[in-house]
Parts: sequence; structure tokens; C-alpha cells
Amino acid sequence: MMIVVVLLFVLSSGCYNAMATADKIQQKENIHPPVIEWLISEDVGGYFNTESIAVRNGGMYASKDIRKGDSIMKIPPEALIYNKESDEEDECETARRLVYEYDVLGEEKSFYWPYLQYVFESFPHRTVPLGW
Repeated sequence: MMIVVVLLFVLSSGCYNAMATADKIQQKENIHPPVIEWLISEDVGGYFNTESIAVRNGGMYASKDIRKGDSIMKIPPEALIYNKESDEEDECETARRLVYEYDVLGEEKSFYWPYLQYVFESFPHRTVPLGW
């Protein structure tokens, strides 16, 4: 779905900002941003390969070899943000839902808060493509 692509784009958008070698990444403690911690929490039930992938400077980097068939990330349907009242894909409704969750429900009530905070507060939006 669209949000999966958006999440992957957001997580990988900083790749051009920092060039890193696998050796340098392995030397650092593998700490993940709150959005990854949220994804792998019991509430969400997602998966992120914390053993092979490091998140640094907004980018995702392999910290060790990844074998063919290894999963990098799994996002359960419950974690997707879209217009759940319609079967049609409508980017405008998804955008409205993002704003509603962020501005109206906010940190106290939105299930998606760590993701929303990451999207709206963690990187300059001028780098987001118009098609997003």
C-alpha cells in the first residue's frame, strides 16, 4: 500500500546525507528511532531486522550481510494509515487522515503518534516529492 512505500521512503530519505561504511556502522550501538521502536512494539506487532539493519542520519544501512530471503521489515495492516471507511485508494483521504491523526488526536490519542511525529517533525518537507 501507499503508506508502506511512504514509510520506506521516509526511513531511507536521508541516505544522501550520510555516507557510511559497514565497518563504521557496526562500531556504533544499534539504537533505533522511536518510529522503529513503535513498529516492533507489542501494540503494533511489526518486525524490523535490528540485527542486520542500522538506522543512521535518516537512512537505513546494512550493518552485516543480508541473505536472500531475509526479511528487513514487516508492517502489519493495522499499522497502515488510510481511509478505512472506503475500499477505494484515495490519496487525498489518506492525507486528511494523517493531518487529523496529527493535529486533532495528537500524542495523547493517536495510535500512530511515533510515525506521525517522525513524518511531520523529523526531516525537512521540501525534500518530499510532490507525488507523495
